[in-house]
Amino acid sequence: MKLKKQVTVCGAAVFCVAVFSLYLMLDRVQHDPARHQNGGNFPRSQISVLQNRIEQLEQLLEENHEIISHIKESVLELTANADGAPALLPYYTEIYVYLAKKMTAL
Repeated sequence: MKLKKQVTVCGAAVFCVAVFSLYLMLDRVQHDPARHQNGGNFPRSQISVLQNRIEQLEQLLEENHEIISHIKESVLELTANADGAPALLPYYTEIYVYLAKKMTAL
């Protein structure tokens, strides 16, 4: 019976040490001053690269919006002229040339 009490006390002590160690590790990670000096995990060079990429994506999004509006206008013209002979699309050549340039750039 004495051995059972010793094992229980040792087990409780090991458990308390483990919990206290985890607490100290988490506290140290949260209050690490070296981590906050770098501005997080991203250095300034990566942030500027990301900003440039976002600007490029915004420009491409604007161009895509223009293309979609041209296509929408062309579809409306086609549906309006559905009874008669098919009309030439005013922006078809422009869109085709633009898309061909984009595809060759990739």
